[in-house]
Amino acid sequence: MKKLLACILLGLMGFAGFGQTPTSQPSAETLDSIRFVYYRMAALKYPTIRQAGISTDIISEANVRSNLRDGELFQGKAQITRVKAYFNLPISSWGKNTVSATFGVINEHTSISNVVNPNSLLGIKNMDTNFTTFNFSGSFSRSDSVFGKPVTYSATVSAVTNASLNRMRLTGMGFATVNLIRNPVTSLSVGAVLIADRSSIVPGYLLISYSRKFSNLGLELLADLPARVIVRKELSAKSFLSAGSELGGNMFFFNPKQSDLPTNAISTSLTIKSGVTFEHLLSKSIVLGVSAGIMSTPMTKALNTYGSSSDYFIKTKSTSAPYVNFSVSFLPFWKGLKL
Repeated sequence: MKKLLACILLGLMGFAGFGQTPTSQPSAETLDSIRFVYYRMAALKYPTIRQAGISTDIISEANVRSNLRDGELFQGKAQITRVKAYFNLPISSWGKNTVSATFGVINEHTSISNVVNPNSLLGIKNMDTNFTTFNFSGSFSRSDSVFGKPVTYSATVSAVTNASLNRMRLTGMGFATVNLIRNPVTSLSVGAVLIADRSSIVPGYLLISYSRKFSNLGLELLADLPARVIVRKELSAKSFLSAGSELGGNMFFFNPKQSDLPTNAISTSLTIKSGVTFEHLLSKSIVLGVSAGIMSTPMTKALNTYGSSSDYFIKTKSTSAPYVNFSVSFLPFWKGLKL
């Protein structure tokens, strides 16, 4: 979803009108600078399109119940600390085309305690686990128009590898979106996403991006379905408060030490964050943030590295738990190369 938001916003920047007559049309350099200012303003509302960032989730203990195929694996409690860092890199742009890349790393530390009813074959017990994954994605996007409406097309290839760099997993994604409404109060875009990933629950989904300002209340609704829905309020020129829910996911590689299980496996999880976030613009480009709320993990599956989502051998359910998040991020400062 990070790449989708970035590509949509970049596409819309290309269609921004500035009410100029042909004789007073700004130069290409001036238009580019104006678009970049708007992109920085958008990055305040959409953290995932910022230039770079690092955040830490500290999730309280949750009750977990894990099943191995048709039998119980164990019950217990799990406390998770997750650190994420990323860097978005606009590589180049020419005409209506843009090429960009994203580099990221995720480290997840899990402490499992109060284990009961463990599976005797796997010997699950109180323990700590630590997994690190690196990810890279490259995207090509193009902005165009159909019947006078801005349209954005994009294709993305992503690679995920483990800390030892001896295992890798490739996925692909493509999408098209059209902006139906765009004015100072309301914006609406709709589109479709196709996913080339055997572990994905669905091969694709519809994308709806909607925003609306309520000036009388000083609020703004930002809905990027199915990824997030938040209500945002500007407390001052440098401070912002938002509340809502956000959908996410995590993946890491592991090796079960059991002869009848896949030797190369992955664990994928679906998460839902619901809470309140406070952000403060410390300087022209640095944003500090803190958030708190409830973290839900409705689904965690273990499957073969190249297996399908339905072909899992471990499924874990977790109860919701409180979380707190601390983050430092940077607004866009690199425009990319002009060719």
